[in-house]
Amino acid sequence: MATDPTQFKVRFPEYADVDDSFIQIFLNDAALVMDEQVWGKYFDNGQAYLAAHYLAMANKGSAGGGAGVSGSVTGRTVDGVSVSYGSAQPVGGANSQTAGFYNTTQY
Repeated sequence: MATDPTQFKVRFPEYADVDDSFIQIFLNDAALVMDEQVWGKYFDNGQAYLAAHYLAMANKGSAGGGAGVSGSVTGRTVDGVSVSYGSAQPVGGANSQTAGFYNTTQY
């Protein structure tokens, strides 16, 4: 069983106003790179979170910004009030996806 846009919006209400067909595109993209036999009972959750990540990345340059599109926090300073964020530079070429790619959103 795969996640549908209605289930996706229940899990991620921040995407409630996004058109279902747009969400379905990213659900389909997520399913293409996942092996349901490997993921087993966690496939639907993984598909939903990967689609949310893709949606956040798609919204990264939009006027309203995306949901949680900064990298993970890699440093903090309390008195100087500074925060550092990780980057997502691939190390295996332009088409590779490293852990950094997946650290660019909250998903």
